[in-house]
Amino acid sequence: SEEAIRRFVEAAYSPDIVFHDVSFGDFREGHDNVVRMYRDFLGLFGDAVFGDRPTLIGNPTALQVIPSWDVKLGTNGPSFTEDAPLVEVDLIEIDDGLIGSALLFYDLASMQAVYGDLQEFDGALQEGYADAWTSGSTEAIAALYTNDAVRHDGLAGLDATGIEGITAEADRWVTALQGANWTVQFPFGDRFGDQPGAVFEVAHDGCTVVVGIIFDLDDEGLITNERLHYDPATLRACGWAN
Repeated sequence: SEEAIRRFVEAAYSPDIVFHDVSFGDFREGHDNVVRMYRDFLGLFGDAVFGDRPTLIGNPTALQVIPSWDVKLGTNGPSFTEDAPLVEVDLIEIDDGLIGSALLFYDLASMQAVYGDLQEFDGALQEGYADAWTSGSTEAIAALYTNDAVRHDGLAGLDATGIEGITAEADRWVTALQGANWTVQFPFGDRFGDQPGAVFEVAHDGCTVVVGIIFDLDDEGLITNERLHYDPATLRACGWAN
């Protein structure tokens, strides 16, 4: 019922919550509009099934990965199944224990299912990023960034600023995790390629940590800002955190 939806929205979201879905052109602000969003979604996709994926934690943001299936987009649109789900990735920011904003992205496979091949969003940046960090070359890593880029690891309380700071941080990672192998679990972003990201697996010494990163880019495709998020269960399992 709409009353139940409203109770949920008011318990989970701040009064000035902002939802922004760039790919589908949807912008909602405030409890009333978010209630309507959930009501409309349930009216269209009442049979949708949602999978369970861990939330990737940063500070002050997090990445919620939400796969869904038994979903069909429009009369002539694609259908998503459990084997090939629609994967939404929400960049959320917490405000006094409530979600204050949610910026919605989708994995590459979902965007291709809806829009076909996208020149602006092809996953190449994410693969190149994984290759550079796997190489162990701080020069190859530094080449991904602008001179004034910022690497924000809020969970660790670390900000690496500028190319010198990022090179030093890369050297710290490479030294501590010699031989680590980065692979792209899946790339995500909006269909315009304005703010790409990926969920990576970092394998080292027989253990794998899941890292979600979202990037801001300049006009040349270099990283100006990145925010790291982690699957806390994999951090603990690999001894990266208590």
